[in-house]
Amino acid sequence: MKFPHFIIRVPVLLSLILLSSLLISSCSLFVSPYDPLSYEHFTSLKAFHLKFVDDFTKAEGKEWNDDQMKEQCDNGDLRFREALEYEKEKKRKDKNREKAIKILHEEFIENCKLLKDKNGFFGNGFAAELKSELEANYGYAIGGEVTRMNDSE
Repeated sequence: MKFPHFIIRVPVLLSLILLSSLLISSCSLFVSPYDPLSYEHFTSLKAFHLKFVDDFTKAEGKEWNDDQMKEQCDNGDLRFREALEYEKEKKRKDKNREKAIKILHEEFIENCKLLKDKNGFFGNGFAAELKSELEANYGYAIGGEVTRMNDSE
């Protein structure tokens, strides 16, 4: 009598093992693979954004140049748009990457708006806080790419 029980249990057990192994390995199915160009976009945008803050932070001997600020804001806007277009046009889209770029882009636009409204440089204390915030935000985006790189190895 125990024999029929055993026959039923083996397929159920095998099914559970197969299902659990699929669930464990499927995490990589839902995460886009590492993309070196996406990583490059994030690191390049980070460097640009931090330099932008440095360039427009109050310092002795600096003179405000409205045209230079507008040019840098336009240049930054274009760089973010290029990164976003790259993500949107890929065959394997990643909404998390797109969202990260959009958030960072909005932050850059807000920084530009603040400079335009103020018509002057960032204060040193504000710039230090802003750079700390930017380091963290870009760190999350870049960390996501690094995680993908480690997962794909």
